Amino acid sequence: MGHDSATTIRCPEYKSFMVKRKGPFSEFYGCTNYPECNGKITLVSDITAHLLKKYF
Repeated sequence: MGHDSATTIRCPEYKSFMVKRKGPFSEFYGCTNYPECNGKITLVSDITAHLLKKYF
């Protein structure tokens, strides 16, 4: 997995900055303290966000 870009988003566990990463199934923000911290925030695609707004 490669680093795309640093962000100002803070990890919910370590409070460190997070970086945008690409996994095998989706993009997510991962803690810069990985592997000590496994904090993640999964990104939702525009299509998924639209469907969630429409049906929920």
